[in-house]
Amino acid sequence: MVSILIVDDEKLARERIKHMLIEVTEIGEVTECQNGYEAYKYLQTNKPDIIFLDIQMPEMTGIEFVETVGLTDLPLIIFVTAYDEFAVKAFDYHAVDYLLKPFDKKRFTEACNRAKERLTLKKQNNQIKKLIKSEKLTEQNREFIFVKESGLIKKIDIAKINFIESSGNYLLIHHAKEKTIYRETMKLMLEKLPSQFKRVHKSYIVNSDKIKRLEPTTSGDYKIILTNNSELSLSRRFKDELPEIF
Repeated sequence: MVSILIVDDEKLARERIKHMLIEVTEIGEVTECQNGYEAYKYLQTNKPDIIFLDIQMPEMTGIEFVETVGLTDLPLIIFVTAYDEFAVKAFDYHAVDYLLKPFDKKRFTEACNRAKERLTLKKQNNQIKKLIKSEKLTEQNREFIFVKESGLIKKIDIAKINFIESSGNYLLIHHAKEKTIYRETMKLMLEKLPSQFKRVHKSYIVNSDKIKRLEPTTSGDYKIILTNNSELSLSRRFKDELPEIF
């Protein structure tokens, strides 16, 4: 269940949000604060999933609250205000949405759905971090890597990786008969893999256990033939990565 914090100096505004939440989504605990200062104190001992945050409030405004807490420790924020001049600043703080009062049920539902989607991604990212942190295996005996693709966490058997191909800002992992898209740099990817993985080209990392043979080309480079008959280029720049062959 999703925990909610509603921060608004107007009681009627807080009540309206609470009633609309019950109508449009499943919620858990709902807490109310009258201003940013109360909300700041509440966050010292509690971690709600989503905050509905007014901007113009006494003692501490919504903007001051965000700046005091800091972006690193903030839950997901949906700003709820009658003033549109803060919209750009709100999204600088990675707000999920910016609801202008008065808003209808449809607009409120859209904001809630965005928050739930963002919350799902946030939890998946945390899960990935925990999985990576829990990997106590050394580089040489690690058997799997965990990668995120389309919001899902995929476990890939390292021994089944044939090669990894750079494609713009993404990597294409060729493993068994599958291809998995992963957002990572070649350098950082190579650091996650055991020593049989070699950089053989600016666009390729190869599992040297999968190399069947090398064929010279007319340009003086080599063509790498893998056990699955894939063909890769070995550039002269990375020739020293395969000292056991050259």
